[in-house]
Amino acid sequence: MYDKMLSITKETFKLTQRNPVFISSFIRENYHFKIWSSLRFPYKKYHWKTKSVPETSKPKKISRQKVPLKVTKEEKSKDVQILKSSEVSKHKIKHFQKKELAQSTPDIKESEIELSDIVELSKSTQLQVGDFVDVRRNGRGYIGIITKLSNDPTSTTYKNEILLPNNHLLLTRSDDIVFKITGYAYNKEFDNSKLVLGSPIPENYGKLASDLNKSAQILLHSKTLAFRQLHSQFADELENRKISIKSAARHVFQNGNPTEAQLLSTHMFLFKENIYFMADPMQIETYILRSKRSVNAIIKTLEWIRLRDQRVSDFQEKVTKIIQYIRSVDKKISEPPSFTKEETLPEFTSDDQMFINLVKTFVFTPKNSQSGLEAHLSAILKPLKLYERDFDRECAIQFLKEIGIWAPWENLTVYEETTKLSGHGISKEADKDQEEIINLATNLLDSQPFDTSKNVTSPPASSILIKTEEFLGENDFYPYDICEDIRHDFGDLPVYTIDDPTAHELDDGISIERVNNSSGTESVWVHIHVADPSTYIHPGHKLAKVAHSRVQTVYFPERNYSMLPSYLSKKMFSLGVDVKTRGNYVITFSLRIGDDASLLEYKIRPSIIRNIKILYYDDVDKFLSWDSFSKFKKEIDFVYKQIHYHPHKISLPNNEYKPLSLSGQQDLKDLQKIANIHLKNRGQKGSFNLSLTQGNAALSPFPLYKTQPDTQYPIIFTGLPTIQVNLDKFNYSPARMMVAEFMIMAGRVASIFCSERKIPIIFRTQPKNDEVLSILSNIEEDIKVVPITTMLKIRSLVQPTKTTVEPGPHFSMGITEGYSKVTSPLRRYSDLVVHWQIKASLLNGRLPFSKDELVNSIPYITYFEKEIRRSQTKSNKFWILNLIDRLKANGNLPEITGTIIEEFDKGDRTALIREFGIQGKVIKSTGQIGDIINLKVIDIIPNKSNIILEPSISKNSKMLNLINYRLRITLADSRVLTGQMLAFDKHMNLVLADCEEFRKIKPKSGSKVPQGQPEQEEKRTLGLVILRGETIISLSVEGPPPPSADDSKTKLAQLPGGTGIGRPAGRGLPVAPPGVAPAGLTGPVRGVGGPAPGMMQPRGGAPAAAAAPISYGRPPIPGQMPPAMPPGMAPRPGMPPVMGGMPPAGYRGGMGPPPGMPVMGGMPPGNYRGGAPPGMRPPPMGMPGGPPPYPQGRSGMPPGFPVPGQAPPQGFRPPPQMRPPGGPQQGQGRGQQQ
Repeated sequence: MYDKMLSITKETFKLTQRNPVFISSFIRENYHFKIWSSLRFPYKKYHWKTKSVPETSKPKKISRQKVPLKVTKEEKSKDVQILKSSEVSKHKIKHFQKKELAQSTPDIKESEIELSDIVELSKSTQLQVGDFVDVRRNGRGYIGIITKLSNDPTSTTYKNEILLPNNHLLLTRSDDIVFKITGYAYNKEFDNSKLVLGSPIPENYGKLASDLNKSAQILLHSKTLAFRQLHSQFADELENRKISIKSAARHVFQNGNPTEAQLLSTHMFLFKENIYFMADPMQIETYILRSKRSVNAIIKTLEWIRLRDQRVSDFQEKVTKIIQYIRSVDKKISEPPSFTKEETLPEFTSDDQMFINLVKTFVFTPKNSQSGLEAHLSAILKPLKLYERDFDRECAIQFLKEIGIWAPWENLTVYEETTKLSGHGISKEADKDQEEIINLATNLLDSQPFDTSKNVTSPPASSILIKTEEFLGENDFYPYDICEDIRHDFGDLPVYTIDDPTAHELDDGISIERVNNSSGTESVWVHIHVADPSTYIHPGHKLAKVAHSRVQTVYFPERNYSMLPSYLSKKMFSLGVDVKTRGNYVITFSLRIGDDASLLEYKIRPSIIRNIKILYYDDVDKFLSWDSFSKFKKEIDFVYKQIHYHPHKISLPNNEYKPLSLSGQQDLKDLQKIANIHLKNRGQKGSFNLSLTQGNAALSPFPLYKTQPDTQYPIIFTGLPTIQVNLDKFNYSPARMMVAEFMIMAGRVASIFCSERKIPIIFRTQPKNDEVLSILSNIEEDIKVVPITTMLKIRSLVQPTKTTVEPGPHFSMGITEGYSKVTSPLRRYSDLVVHWQIKASLLNGRLPFSKDELVNSIPYITYFEKEIRRSQTKSNKFWILNLIDRLKANGNLPEITGTIIEEFDKGDRTALIREFGIQGKVIKSTGQIGDIINLKVIDIIPNKSNIILEPSISKNSKMLNLINYRLRITLADSRVLTGQMLAFDKHMNLVLADCEEFRKIKPKSGSKVPQGQPEQEEKRTLGLVILRGETIISLSVEGPPPPSADDSKTKLAQLPGGTGIGRPAGRGLPVAPPGVAPAGLTGPVRGVGGPAPGMMQPRGGAPAAAAAPISYGRPPIPGQMPPAMPPGMAPRPGMPPVMGGMPPAGYRGGMGPPPGMPVMGGMPPGNYRGGAPPGMRPPPMGMPGGPPPYPQGRSGMPPGFPVPGQAPPQGFRPPPQMRPPGGPQQGQGRGQQQ
C-alpha cells in the first residue's frame, strides 16, 4: 500500500507498509478524537459572501465570491495540522466553499484513514451475555464470562452474573467492570464446538477466561519495553488525554486488528501503571493519559516521601499548625459563607503545592482504578496524629478542607475529568477558551445592533451597502442579518414566555393566531418562537467551536457553566431583552393540528417578535384548567407541601410581574386545549411519565464562591450556604405540561421539515414496543403515569433512545414521524446545529454540515450529554444530602418515607425518599416494590452520593395493630419463633410471650440417613422472650390475639336482665344451705392441704373478700427441734422417727464425716473464735460464734413483733415493704394492706 515509511512530526504516528498504526491522541476534536478529510490542510480564514435568494418576488442581491486568505510560509512548512475543537468546524453559510490550498500531503488519502482507528466515545459500553470482562471490586480483580445481565427479567439480584474460571458465579454491578471483550464466549471454540449466539453459557466455560488470561500474561511480559514507551510518546505536556485500548494495542503489537489476548495484555499494563494512566470511569476500553508535567511531579514527590526528605517534615509541620488553627476558629454556621486570609498562618511554597497536588491526585483517581498512593498518603498524614480514622479518600478530602485548600462545602463533582468545567484548573484549554469568549462577547455587546425598526422585506440602499466584502474569521460576527429578506415580523402579536422566576435565560415563547380563511372559517395557528443566536454567530466562529466542545450548559445548584457566555445570553439573545426598541430575533415553528392531533399545516420562518409577556408557572397555574390532574390530588398536595431548608428559606427574586389581561388568559386557555389534544394523542401511541418525584436543590448565595485552583495560602472559610430543596412539579402543573407539549410540537415540526427536504440533522429515535403499548392501554387517564410496579417491567422492554441522522419514531414520546430537539439553542449545541441547517435550506444555500460530519459528531455529543446529565444529578444529590445531614445534626429532620423501587439480595432495597426526591439504600427491609415505608437515616456520605437508611417505626406503623397477635418470626440464623407480641420499640426489638422455637437439624455427615429424607425439625418452649430487632429477617401473623377475661365480662354485662331467682344446679347432689359447702365440695383437711373448712367460710356481716388471720407456721428457731408431724402420720420405712420425737432405741443416724473433717455444727479448723474472720458475715443466730438467740417466748421474732397467731398491738405498724405477721388482718383484703 505504501512505498515507504512516512514520518509525520516528532510524536505522531507512523504508517508502515504492512501495518498502518494510528495514534488518535494527536488528532482530536477537543475531547473527541477524530481524523478529518482536511487533515492535510492548514486551517485558514474565509471571505464570506452571499449569493442571491432565487425568489421572483424579491430583488436580486449582489453576488459575492469567496477568496481564501494567503497562506503563510510557516503554515506551508507543517506536514500535518493538528486539529483542535476550534478548528473542526468547516461550516459556512449558503454557497460558501473552502478552496483547497496548493500544498498537500499526497501520501495520505482520506480513504486510507478509517474511523475505527480512533477512540470512539460512541462505542457501546452496553454489556452482553458472553462478554469477557475484568471486574475490579474492593481492591481485588476477577475475570470471567457474563452469563446473565442485571436487567434480565429473570434476575432476582439485579446484578450481572459472572462465570469465574473456577466455575463459580460472581454477582457484580456494571460500574465494577473496567474491561470487556464483546461476545468472546460465542466467538471462540471450546471442546471443538462453538456456541450458538444467544444460547446459555455452559458452566464449564469459565476455563475460556482462564486460558485468555494466561495468553495475555505471556504477551505482557514479552512486550514490556514497548508498553513502557506509550506514555512518553503520546502524553501531552500539560493536558490529560484519552486513548483507547485498541489504539494502544495497535501501536505496541504493530497489528491493525489486535487479538483478544493482545487487547487484554494492553489493558493489564495500563491498569497496573496507575501513575501514568487512569481507567476512564465512564467509558470501558478507554484510558486517561496523565500529562507529563503531573506525572513528573508525582514521581518527584513520591521520591521525597521514600527518602524522608526534609521537605516532607517541613510540610507536615506547616499543615499541623494550619489544621489546629482552623479547627479552633468559630465556624459561624448560622451566617452566610465568607472567606478570609489569616496573616499569621504560613503560606504554601511550590514544594508544598506538590504534596497538595499528590493528595488531590489520590482523591480524583476513579474508584475502579488502582491509585497506588494509599501508602504515601498514610506517610504524610499519619505522623500528624490528627486523624483517628483510615487514611482513605474521605480522610484526604477532610485534610484538604482543613488546610484551607477547599471549602467545607466543596462539591467535588466540578473537578471531574469527564466534563472539564472551566475555572477549576482541570483543563487549561477550557480556562483559556473561557477568557477568549468573554472578550468576544464584550465586543459583540459593544457593537451596533442590527437595525430592525424598518420593514425588513424592503431594506433601503444603505443596508445593502453594508453587504460588501468582509472577512469573517473565527472572531468575526455577522455584520448584518443574512435572513432579513425572509424574516417574518409578527408585530404586536402577544408572545407568552412562561418559566420559573429563577430562570436566567428565556429561550422560547408561544403565541396563538386566529386567521379568517376565504371560506369564512377560522384557522387557529400555534407559533413556538425560539431565540436565535445564529443571527450573529456563524458555524465557524470561535463561540460556535467552544459551544461544540461544551455541548450544552451545565446546571449545578451552586452555579451554572454556560455553553455561550451567560451575560451575552441575558443581554442580547434572551427573549424580552430590549424588545420594545429593537425586537427579538427568533426562529418560529408554526403549526395547525386537527382534533385528532394530526398535523394539518406547518411553517418554519426566521422572525421578529415585539410584544412579549413574561409569565411564571405558578401564576399561570391559577387560571388554567386542572381537570386532567383530578386523580392526582393526593400526590399534588404532597409535592406542593414539600419545602426543606437550612438555615432559612430562600426568597424568590423580585421579578417584575404584570397581571395578565382577560384576553391573554383566554389565549392561554385555548393553547392548553390544543396541548391537551396533542398530549392525549401521544399517550395513545406510547407516551408515558413515571410517578417518581425528583428533588431540586437551590443555594444562596448564587453563584457560590469558586475555590481558586492554585491558592498560595490557606483560606479560612466561615458560615454556610443556605440550601433549599423542593420537589419538581413538572407532572403536577398545567402550565409546565402545556409548555413542554408545545416544545415537543416544535421538535416534531422541525423533524418533518428536514425529513421532507433531506436535510441532515440530529434526530432522537426509539423503536416501538407492542408489549409496552398493551400495558399502557390499561391506563385510562390522558396523562399516562406509570406506577412503580409497572415501571420495572417497562424498563426491561423499552430500548434506549438513539441519536442518529436518520428520522424515525420515538416510542416513549408517542411520536411516529420523527423528533429533534430545537427549542434551546442558548444552552444546547445540537439545537444550534439544527438552526444553522434549517436557515441554509431556507436561503437555498449549501448546508454548513454534511451528513458524514454529523455522523462523526454524534458520538461526542451523545457522550457529553450523558456525562453532563450524570454530573448534574450527582451535584444535585450532593447538596440534598448535605441538607439532610444538617437537619439530622440539628434534630430538625422531618419524618421521611420511601417508595421501594428495587430489590436486592440480603434484604437490601433501593428506595426513593419521597420528601427529598433522591434515591437511597435501605438495609434490613422486607418491603416489596411499590411499598411506601417509614425510613430512618443511618449514614450519609455526600461526596459519594450515598445515604444508608433502614425501616423505622412511626405512630402510624402497622406494628401497633399487631399487639397481642401471635407472630411467626424468622431470624438471621434460620430459626423460627412463634409467640404473642406484647411490645416493640423503634429498633424493632420485640417482647414475645408463650414463645416457641423451631429449628431444622441437618443429619450428621457420617450418619446413616436415607437419601432424600427431609431435615428434622426440633421444637423448644422458651416462654417470655426479648428479641433483638437486628436479628429479625421477616415476620408474619400466625394467629389472632387470645380471648381475654375482660371480653367475657363485657359480653355478660351486656346481656339483658330478666325475672326470677337464680339457683345453683345440684347435678345430683343436695343443695347445701347458705354458708355450708355441698357434700364432696369441702376444702382440704386441716393440716394437710390447707385450713379447715370453717376458716374458709365467709362471716356474717363481713365483706366477702375479708378473712380471719391464719397462721401457716414459721421455720424453727435455730437450736430447737422442728414441730411434730400431725397425729397418725407415720414415717416411711427407713426414715427417722416422727419429727419432734426421739429416735427409737438402737437407731444410728447417718454416716459421720470423713476422717479429718469436723463434725457438722462445729467450727472449721483454724477458724477464729468469738466471731467471723475479717470481711465475712457472722454465722446465723444459734450457731457457735453467731449472735445470741432471741429472748425466750418471742418465737424467733425481732423485738416488738407479735407472736404468730396473735393480733398486733394497737398502733403497731410493720417496717416498710414487710407484711404483718399472720397474714391479712380481719376486715382487710389483699388490696387494702398498708
